[in-house]
Amino acid sequence: MRGANAAFSGPAVSTGVTFPRQLEIRQSQNVIELEAIEETIVAGTALTLTLGMSNPQITPPRQDNIWTFEAFSAQSGTKTLLNCALNITGFKIFGEFSGAYVTGTVLSPNAQNMVGVWFSLKSILAASASSQMKIWMPKGWVPLFECGGRLFSSSYNPNKEGVKNPFPSNINYFPLPSGTECYDKYDEASEQYYILLRIDGLLDYGLDFAFEFAVTNPRYTPLASDNVWRFETLQNNVILHLRNEIEGFELEQIKDVRVTPSDTTTLLPLHRVEFYMMSDKYITGGSKIEITAPSGYIFTCAFFETDAGLAITTFCYKVSDTVAELTMDTADPKTPNSPFRLFVFLSNPEFTPQKNLWNFRIISPLGKTTDMRDFVGSYDITGKIQVEIRPTFPFLGQLNPL
Repeated sequence: MRGANAAFSGPAVSTGVTFPRQLEIRQSQNVIELEAIEETIVAGTALTLTLGMSNPQITPPRQDNIWTFEAFSAQSGTKTLLNCALNITGFKIFGEFSGAYVTGTVLSPNAQNMVGVWFSLKSILAASASSQMKIWMPKGWVPLFECGGRLFSSSYNPNKEGVKNPFPSNINYFPLPSGTECYDKYDEASEQYYILLRIDGLLDYGLDFAFEFAVTNPRYTPLASDNVWRFETLQNNVILHLRNEIEGFELEQIKDVRVTPSDTTTLLPLHRVEFYMMSDKYITGGSKIEITAPSGYIFTCAFFETDAGLAITTFCYKVSDTVAELTMDTADPKTPNSPFRLFVFLSNPEFTPQKNLWNFRIISPLGKTTDMRDFVGSYDITGKIQVEIRPTFPFLGQLNPL
């Protein structure tokens, strides 16, 4: 027996092989009664009962989503309660998304990003003051305050320039109802951020809805098993539609970075190192290129040079022993896939560092990370070999053991 939110319908009630063979089955809306005619129902035996029923449109509130089971005996001539279970939690009813996708506009780590959301429902989300939608993000992504404020858009433009993986442009995307509000939220139990949309209108089934909101990307792409999103629609704080395991997008680092030494001798005071870089992002003029060396190296900006890929007015500044900052000319922006080389002098350490990895960041004039790459492999420090060649018989045309 359960609450009156749904009536049983469909095929007749069927029982498993452990039930008595002769049963009288009576049904009245949401109540089923089974009466054993001749045989007894044996105690301690697992019983299987299959019901044909229609689900309600939405999961009942928790306090109402309760099933009850009662066992009676009429052997004495009166109906006597033998056993009961009066507080069995019922299952939840979920509608389905026929499609659910996400994509990013800016795929650089630590960068501000506009996330596009595209979904379609298999059943309506009716207009209601309690209608909501939640977009759960993988750990690491953080929504901006109120989803970016003015950056939040209830519609989606598939023809926006510079987006690597836009949604298909041949689909007619519907905006969210006007008046929809978006809020940034954090769930302490799961340690995840999500956005909450208060839907001000009907979301009809079969339509392709799409919108955008602003986030800050994490420093690294999560593992594939963790890089998944979740969509929910709700009414009266009860989930109506649910889609788990929505594949997320991957962040991209600087396309190509190489560190090439000219002399790996230990404790060499002026060692000219070549840094080759190529980013598949647009680099604004005036951006800074930050290079972080492994522990033990010491940068100097003396004799700094670039190749033809950067203007000769590129400026070098030593932030610390292991960090150099190179500022591009404001009139020298770089289109995607524009290679360039930096020639920087530094002092080698005595020994190869234990963590012998370099980090690179390209920072816009506004202080936002445009592109980056961490853990770039480096070269080993080698000792200087003292060599002296001495002749023993240095005469022309003669055998000369060295």
